[in-house]
Amino acid sequence: MTSWPSPTPIRGGKARLLVYGVDEHQHVYWYHPAWPPSAAPPVPLVDAAGVGPHELPEAIRHPLDGRRLQIVALLFDRPLSVDEVERALLGADGLEALARRMDASLVQRFFTVTP
Repeated sequence: MTSWPSPTPIRGGKARLLVYGVDEHQHVYWYHPAWPPSAAPPVPLVDAAGVGPHELPEAIRHPLDGRRLQIVALLFDRPLSVDEVERALLGADGLEALARRMDASLVQRFFTVTP
């Protein structure tokens, strides 16, 4: 995998974390919390407090469909569901608008995936 650095600053002190990936076909892959295809949408739990790094509680692997993958981490305090995030991805306002409304930190990294 090759990555391109992103200069996005991370504001600390957020209680919750969502991590997902989106490929060039707009398929969404959830990494934290885990969301298997046949399961009900998970609820983001309150993560470890304080300065990290912190290890995620699960090791998630997905078979990827594309060759480009955008990994997104959303750090926030107020309740937010994975459904709300997916609706924001499909909506005209986008995830950046959702992050502003939530006073969330949004960190994105772009990767080229090689088999």
